[in-house]
Amino acid sequence: AGGRLAYAALHFDSFRASPLDIFSPNTALFDLTGGFAAGLIVALVYGQRKRLAFWPTLDALTPFFATMMVGLGASHLASGDAFGKETSLPWGIELFGAVRHPSQVYEIATALFILNLIGLRKPFSVAGVQFLAFLAWTAGARLFLEAFRGDSTLIFGGLRLGQIFAWIVLAAALVGLERLQSRLTVSKQA
Repeated sequence: AGGRLAYAALHFDSFRASPLDIFSPNTALFDLTGGFAAGLIVALVYGQRKRLAFWPTLDALTPFFATMMVGLGASHLASGDAFGKETSLPWGIELFGAVRHPSQVYEIATALFILNLIGLRKPFSVAGVQFLAFLAWTAGARLFLEAFRGDSTLIFGGLRLGQIFAWIVLAAALVGLERLQSRLTVSKQA
C-alpha cells in the first residue's frame, strides 16, 4: 500500500482524472523506495508499541535480511534488472543484445557469502553488532558490485549513486560498531 501511495503521489497528474486507478492490479504502479519507507515506518511503530528492544530485534531479523539479499539477487537475475556492463570475459551472459558481466550472479554470490558469514552464525554477545556487521558487509559488497553494473545511475560527472550510498551506509555501520564497542568498554571498566 505504501509503495502504491508513493507512486500515486509522485505521479499525481496521472491519477487526477481517474483516482480509482490507484487500486489497479498493475504491479508497475509501485514505488519501491516508497514501499520500503512505509514498511520501515510501520515496523518502527509496531516495535515501539510492542516495546521491542531495538538492537536485539534487528539482530534477530538479520538472518532474514541476509536471506532476502540472496532473493533480491535472484529476482534481478530473473528480471534482467541490475544488469552488468559489456564484457569479453568467457563467463559473460547474453543480455539485451550484448555479452555482459553476470552482475546478478555476483550479487547472489556475495549475498550467500554474507549470509554464511553473518546471518547463520551464533549471535554476537553485544546487541546490535550482528545487524551492523551485516550492514557493513552488504555496503562493502555494494561498493564492489557497482563497478560491474551497466545500469548504474551516474551523478556529478561519473560518480555512481549506488557507491555513494554504500559509502554512507558503510560509514554509519562502522561508526555504530565503534559506539557499541565503546559502550562495552566503558561498562566493563565500571
